[in-house]
This record gives sequence, C-alpha cells and structure tokens, in this order.
Amino acid sequence: MNINQSSITRLAVRFSALAALALTFAVAAVPSVANAQPVATNNANTTLHIRPAHVVPGAKVNFQATQDNVKQVAFTQDGTGWLVLHGDNGYSSKGLPTKMTDRLDKLNTDGNVIQWAAFAPDGGWIISYDTGFSTSGLPTDASAKLKDLNTNNSNVTWAAFTQDGGWIFIYDSYGYSSKGLSKGVVAELDKLNTAQTPIKTITFAPDGSWVIIDDDNGYAASK
Repeated sequence: MNINQSSITRLAVRFSALAALALTFAVAAVPSVANAQPVATNNANTTLHIRPAHVVPGAKVNFQATQDNVKQVAFTQDGTGWLVLHGDNGYSSKGLPTKMTDRLDKLNTDGNVIQWAAFAPDGGWIISYDTGFSTSGLPTDASAKLKDLNTNNSNVTWAAFTQDGGWIFIYDSYGYSSKGLSKGVVAELDKLNTAQTPIKTITFAPDGSWVIIDDDNGYAASK
C-alpha cells in the first residue's frame, strides 16, 4: 500500500499530539512511585503504578510494567479520559464511566481476556473480550449492527467511532460495516476487502482524519 511523502508529513502533524501522549506509556521501566496506587492486573510479576494527583490532561503517567505488554491505548471522545490495556486483562484508566470500570474489574477478576475497547461520542463505549462484548451508550444504529453481526456469528475484531457520529465495525478479518464515513476511508477499506487483506485497526482523529493499519505491514491515511 503506497503513500507519498507529503501525506506522511501531514499525517505526522495531525497525530503528533496523540503519538506523544501514547509514547508516555512506553514500556521503559521507571522506579516505583511513592504514593502510587496499583491497578488491576492478573500477572503476579507485574506492578503498574499510577500517581492520581499527576494524572491530568497533557501530563505524563509514570508506570512500571515488568512483564505485561501494552496492547492498546485509547482515549475518550472528549479527551478527558483514557484507557491502557495490558497483558490478558490488566488495565489502567482515568476519567472513564463508573459502569465501564466496574465491568473491566469484573472481567479482570473472572479471568476473561480483554481484547480491545472503543469510545463513542456522548460517553458511549464498547469492550471486546474473549466470550463477548459489553456496551453502553452506543449510537442506536451501531448497537443494532453489532447485535446483527453477533447473531450471524461474525467475528468482530475492531470498532471505531468518529466525533460526528460515524462508526465502523471490522469483522471476519477484512469485512466491515460502517455509517457516516468519508468517501476516502470507504474507498481504502474497499481496496483491502477486495484484496482480502486483513484489517487490524482504524483510528479517527478529532479533525476527521484517519489511519488504517492492515495485516500486511501496510497502512493508509487521509490526505
């Protein structure tokens, strides 16, 4: 999948803030922090410390993770909350709805594998885990589509939402169902679908730009 240099430059600018924040969660070990609070993890060899007083928008979050890999960093649509998934079912978060953290705690306690999570506008969310999904506040049409995909035994591997009400579900490797997405992103998704190239993730920035990562070491982004 080809993308020219000017597109890469524009993409870097659009996502620089997100990348910078995500990199603060990198797995570089740091000393344990005084007054830190451990968060949920199923790995006895992993200690994840968060200093609540320092978890503010734009600030770094210091943590020490000796075993678990960080599998996802996700942010709420309003930018005030975040979620880090690590290991099978460990997580760290700030500013999420109580109902969501309660569900994450239950999945952690029960030993379920938490696969990914996504945030919709107006506080909605979805958690994917090894035996199903948990959702709250999703757009009505998106919720109906997810139910339909489950009824048809489709393997939903990713979901993403735009700030203006668009959404997408990736399923069965390269299939997708969406609403309200730009022509550019739909055209790229159709290319991958036609080529039967598995789609790993798709992410939307607040300004409507997007990035698609596929399973063939490629990516595409809005111009």
